[in-house]
Amino acid sequence: MANTQFADMLGYSVEEVHQLHIWDWDTQLNQEQYLGLTEDVSSVGLNFETQHRCRDGRIIDVEVSNNGGVYGGKKLILGICRDVTDRKKAESEKSALIDKLEKALAEIKTLQGFIPICASCKKIRSEKGYWEQIEQYIQDRSDAQFSHSLCPKCAKELYPDMDITSDQ
Repeated sequence: MANTQFADMLGYSVEEVHQLHIWDWDTQLNQEQYLGLTEDVSSVGLNFETQHRCRDGRIIDVEVSNNGGVYGGKKLILGICRDVTDRKKAESEKSALIDKLEKALAEIKTLQGFIPICASCKKIRSEKGYWEQIEQYIQDRSDAQFSHSLCPKCAKELYPDMDITSDQ
């Protein structure tokens, strides 16, 4: 037996679903595998994820919950199938985004700790003991780039006859 919601999920009528077997729409279980699974279903239940082929050929991800019982001397199985295609897609996108963020985080370079700098010339002593220009030191250890310009004080001292400190 199948209800209207299940038939609609697969794109069939209820009557058409009744003419099919589970292995006709399940893409991961053949007849033998499915019959083996049903032997294990008890009142405790069996839950798993699989994929179903819809009438139009689409494949959807499905979460199946089965519970078994005896009714009128016959073993019966109640199965509930839920389309989890959107959830699986969201999980996949989330996982890809986390991977992308972790990769970006691994590429982030930061300067931290004490950096020995000359009080006069402003060169920085590297880990190997060499004195480097501050620009080179920072560029080698980060993704920062420098563009050189002059502050107003230095511009006036270096070029007193030129007006290069205007805001234009």
